[in-house]
Amino acid sequence: MEKKNIDKLLDQLKQNQKSETKKFCSKEEFKSKFYQRIKMEDGGVPQKKFPWVMLTTSIAACFVVVVGVSYYGHTASEIFHALSHPVQGRSTYGCQLPDRFDANMSAGKGVAHARYSDLEDSSSRDSDDWSRGATNSVMKSRSPELSISRERPDWNTEQYKSFEENPFLRVLGNPLSTFGADVDTASYTNVRRYINSNRMPPRDAVRIEEFVNSFRYDYPAPKNGEKFSVTYESFPAPWNKDHKLLLIGVQGMDIPMSELPPANYVFLVDNSGSMYDEMDLVIESLSTLIDQMRKQDKISLVTYGGGVNILLDGISGNRKAHAKDLVKKLRSGGYTPGSAGIQTAYSLAHKHFVRKGNNRIILITDGDFNVGVSGESELVRMVEKERDSMIYLSTFGVGSGNYQENKLKMLSNKGNGNYFYLDNMKEARKAMKACFAGRMFALAKDVKFQVEFNPAKVSEYRLLGYEMRKLADRDFNDDTKDSGEVGVGHQVTVLYELIPAGVKSSSAGKVDPLKYLSKVIGKSEEILTCKIRYQNPTKKMASELRVFPLKSFPKAGENIQWASAVAEFAMILRDSPNKGNASYDSVLSRAKKYLGNDPDGKRVDFLNMVHNAKDIEK
Repeated sequence: MEKKNIDKLLDQLKQNQKSETKKFCSKEEFKSKFYQRIKMEDGGVPQKKFPWVMLTTSIAACFVVVVGVSYYGHTASEIFHALSHPVQGRSTYGCQLPDRFDANMSAGKGVAHARYSDLEDSSSRDSDDWSRGATNSVMKSRSPELSISRERPDWNTEQYKSFEENPFLRVLGNPLSTFGADVDTASYTNVRRYINSNRMPPRDAVRIEEFVNSFRYDYPAPKNGEKFSVTYESFPAPWNKDHKLLLIGVQGMDIPMSELPPANYVFLVDNSGSMYDEMDLVIESLSTLIDQMRKQDKISLVTYGGGVNILLDGISGNRKAHAKDLVKKLRSGGYTPGSAGIQTAYSLAHKHFVRKGNNRIILITDGDFNVGVSGESELVRMVEKERDSMIYLSTFGVGSGNYQENKLKMLSNKGNGNYFYLDNMKEARKAMKACFAGRMFALAKDVKFQVEFNPAKVSEYRLLGYEMRKLADRDFNDDTKDSGEVGVGHQVTVLYELIPAGVKSSSAGKVDPLKYLSKVIGKSEEILTCKIRYQNPTKKMASELRVFPLKSFPKAGENIQWASAVAEFAMILRDSPNKGNASYDSVLSRAKKYLGNDPDGKRVDFLNMVHNAKDIEK
């Protein structure tokens, strides 16, 4: 194509779509990229002259575009913009030209893994298979400078596990409440992403316990070598004054960083085409976490965009500068062999296993496992096979539009790990620093709670949250039943809404009087007994049991005031059937009054989040 024809084409486009002019790159930038693209052959070596077929095709394509401009200026300009402009702006056609190299080239793997997108029709399996084959062919013949990444679809295909809230239960028929510890916080930051985008979240994206556990509370440290301390607080439920709200605060033992065991971390990074917009966030997250690592720690890095690649194989923590340089070169593109990536990561974790150390896979992805084993149950079974070998799996979710949260939550639960969501750079830095300092060093695994209520003091109760961690009462004493992990210095906050004995209520429904069983209530003055059972995270041995009775209703403290505001907000977002008189004004009033110490600004951020949600509903 001659220079004058390109100049003419650009002028026509600008005249027909003046509003798009600012989005176009300069003529010289476009021509440079255009010539670069059509001159490339196998190996990325430019030819001295065009092949006749390519020249003919180029002239024909130019003619089609010029004709299209005359009649369909907007559409043509969109296509032209998508092919010529390597920015993250969205196009109807979803094509992008990132001008960055793939990290696998820099890793010296011997094969140029230039990342191309599938460009498939997701509704067609045949199309998906065809695009995958086409992608592999193109990857062998193109230079990485021309990597094309699939743009995320404009429609929302995010998936969340559906669940119903815990109902009120009668103490006489159900005196025991049994569940596993859950220290995840992903629900809170994921919902914040929705609200900051002026959208209300899906109901099932809101999990009350993850909202409450997103904040630190003032709990006393364990004493006498114990791993856990327990704190109780209570006051009238803000959304129903006839009920009581009870807080059970569990504080894990803290251990200085210098005394923590060595870590064997395998970073498993999804750098497929769907992760294009998230790669800066991924790079920042990994860089921050690597900064925290010590000389005695081991680092491995596996990517799975367009194929599984091992970029770091158990290098020492004193080479973290090299690891960071490699992470900064990560690029996205290609299909998503998620299951093959997880299998490779477990293989590396076994290879560099540290006895009595912290062996962990850290998966960063949007959860879109679209090649290989992709069913949730199959992925879970894969992880369950490995957790008994003391290798844990933690997941960090990113992205939107096609975010598959249901898979990430299940993988972390079954992998004895934690689940987080990173919605911005600030959260990425905070989460990674906090995780290395405590959460990702397991203090105890399979941590289970069992609360027994005294029917003489409590007639009905409901547990706020933990629906995905519910256990059968008999599972509490069964060490083969999996449960949650608690990290060094971590906190677990539990809220119960109680109906005191003597208060009339139909919350639990009506039951006919029993014919064969008489009502027998002991004379104990205790309100309840909380039992905690847990196992050693690095040894296969019997679980330990700790018992914490509550002899009378405690006073309200600042911890429950703040936690109740957060829980009330979550109930509003869920449109909970138990929200009673809950309101945004009630949340804001209590949260402002009991803001307390807020060194990282997270509580102020919560206030802004509540204000934004209130405005959206208006």
